[in-house]
Amino acid sequence: EGNVRAIRAESTASYAHSSGRWWVAEQPHGRPGKTSMWKLDEFQQLRAEEDVFLYTFDQCRFGCMAERKTDFLSNIPGMDEFTCLCNHEPQT
Repeated sequence: EGNVRAIRAESTASYAHSSGRWWVAEQPHGRPGKTSMWKLDEFQQLRAEEDVFLYTFDQCRFGCMAERKTDFLSNIPGMDEFTCLCNHEPQT
C-alpha cells in the first residue's frame, strides 16, 4: 500500500513537472537499512532530471523540538533555505 501511494505521488509530481508546474514531495530523510520512496525506480528517474533538486533540512531549525531530518524533492529552484541543518547542542 505504501509503494502504491509513493508511486502515485511520483506520478503526480512527474505530470506537474512535464506540464511546467512547480511541485514538492516530502519524505523523512533516508537512513541506512530503512525504506524510502526515494529508492523507488520511479523517483530515481525523476531525481535524475536536471531541474529537480533534493533539499535536506532539520526541523529544529524551523521551531520543532526535535532535530528530525527531512527531505524535499522539488523542481522549484532556489529553496536553499531548506538545506539548513541542526546547529545547536543536543537537547533532552
